[in-house]
Amino acid sequence: MGDWVTSIPPRIGSSPVVTTAAEFLVHSFDCYAEDSHSNKIQAMQTKSKALRELQLSLLASQKAPTYDLLLATKMHYASEVLLGVTNLHYAIHTLGLMDLLRCGVPSGADEKYFWNILDNTYIDDLSLDDREFIGRAMMHVVVQCPRLTMSIRHAIRNPDDVDAVASAVSHAENLWRLTRQRHFVDYINTSIKTVASYDDNTVADILGHGIDFNLAQEMVIATRYWLLQIFLCGTLDTLLRRFPIQFALSLLPKPAAFHGVDVSAAIQLARVVLALGHNPSPLTLIRTHGPFSGSIGAWHRQVRYLSMTQPDSEDSTGSDTAREEALRTALRMKRWVLDNCNVILTRLHITQVDEAAWMEALDCMAGEELPDWIPTKVSFGAEDGEIIMRLEYSGVTANGDPRVGESSTRVFNVKNPAQFGPQHLREWVKGTGGPVILKGSPEAGCVVETASPHWLCLGAEGASYDSSERVEREF
Repeated sequence: MGDWVTSIPPRIGSSPVVTTAAEFLVHSFDCYAEDSHSNKIQAMQTKSKALRELQLSLLASQKAPTYDLLLATKMHYASEVLLGVTNLHYAIHTLGLMDLLRCGVPSGADEKYFWNILDNTYIDDLSLDDREFIGRAMMHVVVQCPRLTMSIRHAIRNPDDVDAVASAVSHAENLWRLTRQRHFVDYINTSIKTVASYDDNTVADILGHGIDFNLAQEMVIATRYWLLQIFLCGTLDTLLRRFPIQFALSLLPKPAAFHGVDVSAAIQLARVVLALGHNPSPLTLIRTHGPFSGSIGAWHRQVRYLSMTQPDSEDSTGSDTAREEALRTALRMKRWVLDNCNVILTRLHITQVDEAAWMEALDCMAGEELPDWIPTKVSFGAEDGEIIMRLEYSGVTANGDPRVGESSTRVFNVKNPAQFGPQHLREWVKGTGGPVILKGSPEAGCVVETASPHWLCLGAEGASYDSSERVEREF
């Protein structure tokens, strides 16, 4: 879980909010280890008691959050993950922790472990040794990535704007240079350990071995660094395809070079998943899934790059035979990563995502135009004691273009969002089918409510409803 847990024992007994949160964490782990009725009852009882103490502590420290409150919130997050992620209760504590951290350094903070609390809240674990410097240096790059994506998207929409294109290229040059510093590689190489035994031999000839780590924070830093490399390589690929002349005149690496970095990072992330074993902790699955799913983009781009590269071009990877072999490898890995991402989602009892939705989402993360099915705003709320996800569509698309036939805001309230994937939005907005399944079917479980049924494409039946009515369908 990270070094921050060493701050807990000295506070047990003297801090009610930490004591009850620790009890909830212990009983949640018991429930995870043995999913019995008695363990569930005990976990729910301690959860109720811990939540009351958390609320009292929050009310007592509205203007100046305490370190005890941070520790308790972090433990509540871990406890909810162990109990199951489908109800998204853990997300409440993640958002709450972010709000608490925005208030600055809490009173009574344990300076030795405070930065470690940032684990999975912003980017990675930090502590007062080599990890502190590596983590902060990486965070310095990561926080600039959304700006790079937006600058590339702005340049694509304004290709004749020399300043816009130059700004995007210059920003990419700076971030690429920062991520290539030697201290990142040295730290990660000393953190990883090779795992020779694994259960999946499907791509053993490509991966060779698995990867494991001694500490959770080392895994977080390494996987986030590889994800950062993949993200930056995606933006370079977009710049190359959209602005080949400006790319060639820049200080950015050659296409073969950055595609090599892209694939190398994806292989490392695949090795991490290869070494997870039969029954990894839900906390490990949640930490691993994000970077691992992002690596699909690396193989997607490799397939596209090798398919478009001519054998006699400057960027060719060699002979026709070698290029065809590399293409087959990329296709195998892309399918293996997609399949294993969905395995992780299944283990977490979350709906699987189809390939088309993944590819569109990954391309837009690399600076391409946002697809119409991306909501203008996503938020979470509560209804009848359960988490709902609100998807808001304004009269303009996420790119700022007027939405065809619509001038007012439409809002979807999605109950049980763990059973709801981006492919559902994609199908609705594109009008190519509907995800609606009749109530009582095995796939039922996600309820979508909207005051604007025009947005719902209800499958082959082509059913329509009066737009003044409230529509509720299960799928």
